[in-house]
Amino acid sequence: MDKIDPMDFEGLNIQLERNRLLGTLLSMKHRIAPLALICLSLLLFSCEKFTPENFAKIQSNQTEEEVRKILGPPNSISSGSFLVFNGTIYKYERGNKKATLVFNNGRLVFKEGEM
Repeated sequence: MDKIDPMDFEGLNIQLERNRLLGTLLSMKHRIAPLALICLSLLLFSCEKFTPENFAKIQSNQTEEEVRKILGPPNSISSGSFLVFNGTIYKYERGNKKATLVFNNGRLVFKEGEM
């Protein structure tokens, strides 16, 4: 009868433990991925600054920086000069919400929006 080497059992136990841990990690991965996606979606939607409430906070003579802090970055920015007008136009569009803000020399002079 052959002798059984105790090292063979130790190696087998390590292999079995490694496989058990790997199986646990893989099953956790399938549970964590949907949860991470839900958390990321909530975070993105909760960070939306272009809301009717924030749009109401926008007042004449605010700076471009003040407006961006309240509404977030616009979808498009265009600038130009014409006689005494040195202006910038911000356009916001998120779904069915739209707004146009006009700045002259860095200060808000006009706003309109469909919220």
